[in-house]
Amino acid sequence: MKAIVLKKYGSTNDLELTEIPKPVIGDDEVLIRLLYTSLNAADLDFVHGHPLIRFTGLRKPGFPILGSDLVGIIDENWRDVTGFEVGELVWADTSNPAAYGTFAEYVKVKPAIIQKLPAGIPLPDAACLPTAAIVA
Repeated sequence: MKAIVLKKYGSTNDLELTEIPKPVIGDDEVLIRLLYTSLNAADLDFVHGHPLIRFTGLRKPGFPILGSDLVGIIDENWRDVTGFEVGELVWADTSNPAAYGTFAEYVKVKPAIIQKLPAGIPLPDAACLPTAAIVA
């Protein structure tokens, strides 16, 4: 799968479009195929290596794949996951608990952080609601 990866602190020029393995989910995880994500202030803090961000990785980024807001479709769920079906449209904020990873084609998450997307919300707008809209 393709992902935008940050291998070192610096500038947005240090973000690289890279091919990486598709995540493998565990017993209590869901795999989401991303449709939309948003850019947040925290993503830029990670890129620049803001001093507080360095608690997640002193010399290199603790989260090489940034991004926290998502709208996507459940691609797989594991046997211990109930309440969600493959093919359902969901949205989430992966920053709490810190996982990030939405600047990729797929992301694995715990079902506790995802919600079914209510009808009528435009998908690009929904991808901004969990964090970007609140910060704005």
